Amino acid sequence: MAGALFVGAPLAAQDSADSNVVLLDLLVDPSVNEPHRVFLAKGIVYRASFAMSGVSIRMRSYERKQIPFVVPVTPTEDASGRSEFEIYPQDDGEIEFLALFNDQSIPVRFRLWSDARATARGRRSAEEGYWEIGLDAFYTTYGEQMIEGDTYGEAHSSIGACFSFRNGPGILGRLNGCALGMEVIEGEGDALNRTRFFIEPRFRLLGGGSRHEGMSADAGLVLSAGTMERGPYVGPGVYGALDFRGKEGNGARLFVSGRYDWEPEEIQGSDPMEPWVTEKVSVWTPSLRLGLGYYW
Repeated sequence: MAGALFVGAPLAAQDSADSNVVLLDLLVDPSVNEPHRVFLAKGIVYRASFAMSGVSIRMRSYERKQIPFVVPVTPTEDASGRSEFEIYPQDDGEIEFLALFNDQSIPVRFRLWSDARATARGRRSAEEGYWEIGLDAFYTTYGEQMIEGDTYGEAHSSIGACFSFRNGPGILGRLNGCALGMEVIEGEGDALNRTRFFIEPRFRLLGGGSRHEGMSADAGLVLSAGTMERGPYVGPGVYGALDFRGKEGNGARLFVSGRYDWEPEEIQGSDPMEPWVTEKVSVWTPSLRLGLGYYW
């Protein structure tokens, strides 16, 4: 590169996240385009910009280190005529930068600096936690259904699975559960081979936490809601769980929950003179669910 002009602090000071530190500020001449090597630190967010659009960056790493992740910041057709990128290093190490020109091939100013605000934002997000997505499989046993204290229907069971989540950011870290699930209920009479789609959020009241590592227990409230052939249902209850969490947030989750499901039902009326008349009643069903999931 020709006309290189460094206007920032020494490279050794670039790991400061309290202020922006300029690493490169130079005029790149396409006729003598040479690469520049700069040390980038993992956990620091960097920005790179070209004074005109249509110029991109080619990067090369050393010692088998990962190439930084690059996100375009400016729109494709920016009014200022510039191109800007955010750079997220995956490892500490030296990175080689080379400008790739468009058909114009005219000199362009290139700047590279650490972005203190973006770095602080990323660190806050990491401290608060993030959603971990997983897949649960479960077995549920249902007791006898009840209508106004009287037994209605037989006990039955189900198997199912759901896409689940845990450990969100901030206060949302208390929320976990099933984002979308399906179960097949097997039993006698009306409960035979019914398919149920549902959601099942759980709110942690005791134990756990987004940032723990290893095993942790938690417990709280659960609310299941969904629909099946004969209508909707809702089921409040309680749950307990054991979380196994690795350094990267991956791991297993074992849980058990007890609910009391409510669903509306139409049954034949009690008047023998008008047997065709039906009445709406509330059906209550106790259940116990045992599940195991894995999260990434």
